[in-house]
Amino acid sequence: MNPNKLISRAQARCPICWSNASVSVRPYRAGLPNSAKVFSGLSIQTCPTCSASFADPFPSKEALEAYYATDYRAADSWHRLPSEPGQWSGAYVRARSQFEFVSHQTKSLLKPIKSWLDIGAGYGCLLDEARRQGIETTAAIETDQHSRGRLRRRGHQNYNSLSKVKHKWDVISFSHFLEHLSSPPDFLQQIKDRLSDNGCVFCEVPNELHLQEAQNDAPHLVFFTLHSLSWLFHKIGFQVLTVQTCGKIIKGRGWDTWTDISRRIAMRLFHTPPAWFDRAIHPHYRYSDKDDRAWIRLLARKRDT
Repeated sequence: MNPNKLISRAQARCPICWSNASVSVRPYRAGLPNSAKVFSGLSIQTCPTCSASFADPFPSKEALEAYYATDYRAADSWHRLPSEPGQWSGAYVRARSQFEFVSHQTKSLLKPIKSWLDIGAGYGCLLDEARRQGIETTAAIETDQHSRGRLRRRGHQNYNSLSKVKHKWDVISFSHFLEHLSSPPDFLQQIKDRLSDNGCVFCEVPNELHLQEAQNDAPHLVFFTLHSLSWLFHKIGFQVLTVQTCGKIIKGRGWDTWTDISRRIAMRLFHTPPAWFDRAIHPHYRYSDKDDRAWIRLLARKRDT
């Protein structure tokens, strides 16, 4: 079987709500190194029922597995650093803001969080932060061998797949992971079974409000907006506790000059950014109720039946 064979789905059926009413938006833009063979020849479809957009047709399972095993992490130089990332790195800044988002929202719902499972954990910066904040049990699902070595050195348990996870978890997180899946509903059903009685799930995805302006689509399969992400979680039986956009404003000039200078000076003064500086400078902490920023963060729990 040709590993790059495309899976054709009649009438471009939406992978979120299974509607057949989707419409073609434009050709898929596959501009990442080594990605053309896997993602070439696709289109972007948008579903009017749930407002999700998606690649069509999906690359085969074999082609995707080969891509993630060889090209995906290699294209991200951060995952090949010769030394440990510092607390000023974007990965740790994001991890601190994600942990704060979860802990703030769950204070009234949970007893103290004791266990945290991060799916697609990469180097495990979010788990490092959870451990630093006193979480007793931390584990990851990560297939990249380079990242798994780092997770082991940091003392985080690692599973090969979600099917291997048998315990119940207070928090299950996945950041920039859901958009890579061919069937997000099936994945979320599995997540529900692995949450503790009052456990919560944290999700972060890119905000695709301005999908038409994207320079590159690869390697994403599904493209979420605030509405379509909330729609999906409600459909699967979750109670969405909060959903917000955060990060840099999509249409904007980026950091002002004085902000960049302030960060450079602070890096010389502090080993780790103080909490007040994190919130003042780093866009990971800038939230909006409007669908106008770079990332979407969602926290949910199982809906009472």
